[in-house]
Amino acid sequence: MAITIKRQYALVYGLGVFFIFSLVGYKLNGGTPSVPWAVAGGLAGAALAVLVRRRVRG
Repeated sequence: MAITIKRQYALVYGLGVFFIFSLVGYKLNGGTPSVPWAVAGGLAGAALAVLVRRRVRG
């Protein structure tokens, strides 16, 4: 089964990456928020959203 990536959901994908990074950082930091992980997730999510918006057709 192929995964279909839709351009219209680029920001949702980026937000999902941000939440995953934040959750991992929270767990690794002993149950308290981790700013470096949140920043890294925000940057990775933004990069993913930009790439999807530019590269995916339709």
